[in-house]
Amino acid sequence: MPSRLADPAIAAALFVAALAYFGFGLHLTFDLRDEGFFLYNTLRVARGEIPHRDFVDAYGPGTHLLNAQLFRLFGVEIMPVRLLLAAVRASAVALSYLIARRLAPRPFAVLAALMATAYWGRVIWNLNSPYPALYTIPLCMLALLLLLGGRSGTPGRYYLLAGFASGAALLFKQSLAVVAAYGIVLAIVASGMLEQSARDGRWRLPVLLAWAVAGLAVALPFAAGLGATDYLLHFLPIHALLLVVGVHFARFGDATSLLARVTPRLALYGAGLLVVPTTVAAVYATWGALDELAFNMFWRPFQFPNYYVPVELPPFHSIALLASVAALATAGLLLLRGARLAALGLAVPGALLAAVAIRATGSALQLGIAVDRASGVLPALTAYAGLALLVAPLGRRSGVEPVQRTLVAVLLFQQMMVFQIFPRAGFNYTMMLGTLTPVLAYLCFRWWQAAGVAGRARAPQRAAAFALVSLFPVSLVAYIVADAVWQPRPGELAWTAMRFPATRGIRLSPAEYRLHEVRVVEWLVDHIRAAEPADAPVFLLTNDRMLLLLSERESLFPDHTFVL
Repeated sequence: MPSRLADPAIAAALFVAALAYFGFGLHLTFDLRDEGFFLYNTLRVARGEIPHRDFVDAYGPGTHLLNAQLFRLFGVEIMPVRLLLAAVRASAVALSYLIARRLAPRPFAVLAALMATAYWGRVIWNLNSPYPALYTIPLCMLALLLLLGGRSGTPGRYYLLAGFASGAALLFKQSLAVVAAYGIVLAIVASGMLEQSARDGRWRLPVLLAWAVAGLAVALPFAAGLGATDYLLHFLPIHALLLVVGVHFARFGDATSLLARVTPRLALYGAGLLVVPTTVAAVYATWGALDELAFNMFWRPFQFPNYYVPVELPPFHSIALLASVAALATAGLLLLRGARLAALGLAVPGALLAAVAIRATGSALQLGIAVDRASGVLPALTAYAGLALLVAPLGRRSGVEPVQRTLVAVLLFQQMMVFQIFPRAGFNYTMMLGTLTPVLAYLCFRWWQAAGVAGRARAPQRAAAFALVSLFPVSLVAYIVADAVWQPRPGELAWTAMRFPATRGIRLSPAEYRLHEVRVVEWLVDHIRAAEPADAPVFLLTNDRMLLLLSERESLFPDHTFVL
């Protein structure tokens, strides 16, 4: 087919494949607390209430307004919500391919999408729960993709559309959408700073001071409680990247050309960004609820109790295992080049590291878990690796290549996605790991190039090199994929079916069934449903709002949480 259609066609095929793969795990989870919280508020919207006007919420109204339509169409059932969410996650997979395609050839972009499928297809309750972040991330990825389209010389409407996508993301998880939009603004300015200019030194200092302030502003809200580990994992990669861009501009750029390039782009992006929030604000103003909307979305979250959960640092054997895979793969690449002595020099320490990791874990399952425990530091590792590839090119007087400007934009976006796990890590990391895959694909591509098999090398040699560099990303997701594949199939789970209308189609694994004490939950829901009068609300002395959905009762105090 024509090359202009090939990438959209591949992205569409990857979307379908990801959606089919996600289907293996849609029925296998159940969560009384967070999933119940979101679905109960969605039920309130389906019955006619409006978020922030009629009830208190900490997120944008988009998630509840979207899923309420499913409740109206299909009744109060959980599976339609999960199916739509699976389609949203599959769209993020397709976007990961299209973004990676801006950095690397198709095989590596497909590798990025397959990794994203593994990450977003993990069988875990929070990827089946309608968290606003899961809807926000694809919109932010779309904004990045549109930005990259606008930077390649195509008409400025792409900046306008990128802003529109960023504005739409504010309707879901507003905090993540705000920092992602900030990252895109930094990317637009960085792109202008890296383009060729007249090299007029006037007004460089004010621009550099503003650039430094913009970088410090990312960390300023957290400065009082920011520890060294948090800074190294979350903020130093951003600051180092901005520093490298700033040094390049200080040596080779000029402010006049920068402003001429960047000002119209920022204006178009800002105009698009304002469309959705301005429209929503106008609607809420007509209801007399604009103050509640602004307070709940942008001030109330700061009033919550301590929400800090740091990233869990991986044990030594996790890092040793990843280092051994990298060393052995590189040794194989050196062997392809004929560098036998260098290959042996890397293979020996790689084998020793592997032996240490295997001894510390003791089984294939534990090896997979060990790699998985390194996921929390993966954003920082990929950022530092990408930055290392930028230092030399951005330090030269010659013009910066388009792929290097693209890498700067993608790295800035990736690091803004880190705010999904900062300041609260824990299970939240599962939602954002897929956003790392375009950079991981680019790193693999550069690794493949460094092996010297590009160009005139024979096809088998290039394929062997691709297989070797794929070992590292495959090792990152092998445990996740194995866990998904090993889950029981629906036919094996007939006895775990929950017998409420809302849970139709859900079949838990025996372990999950016991963990959630489903028989006890069913007994309790039956007890609530049988109570008289039939329309009486429930005083819920627990945070498990799924009980309200299952019992078809309302809460006596719907905007408060009581915990016994």
